[in-house]
Amino acid sequence: MAFRGPDPYLPASLLTRRLKAGEKTLDLEFEILSVGFNEEGRYALRLSAENPLQAGSSAGVQLQVNDGDPLPACSAVTEVIEQQDPGQSLAFTRNKFIFTLPKGFCKNDGQSDAHLRV
Repeated sequence: MAFRGPDPYLPASLLTRRLKAGEKTLDLEFEILSVGFNEEGRYALRLSAENPLQAGSSAGVQLQVNDGDPLPACSAVTEVIEQQDPGQSLAFTRNKFIFTLPKGFCKNDGQSDAHLRV
C-alpha cells in the first residue's frame, strides 16, 4: 500500500513552498577516509569549490578544515603523504573539508553549477 499524503519527512513550512538552492547558504562537507595511489611517491590533494562558468565565483565562499575556524577560501591542500606500497591505504590528518557556499552560488539556471575539483 503506497502512502499518498504529503512527504512525512518535510517540515510543514516547506510543504507550501520549496526552497531553491539559490536562496540558501549551502554547506558541502567532504571527508577523505583513505586513499591509495598506483605508484610510489609523495602525494597531496587539493580540493576546490568553484563555478567555472562564473568569473569571481569564489567570492563569499568559506572553508573550514577539520575543526578549525572557517576562513574565506575556496581551496585547500592536504598534507603530503608518502605512498611506499601501491597496495597500501593511507589516511590524511587534514581530512575533513566544509565549503560554505553563499546564497546565489548555486542556481538551477545552467550557469551556476557548483563543482568540487580534486
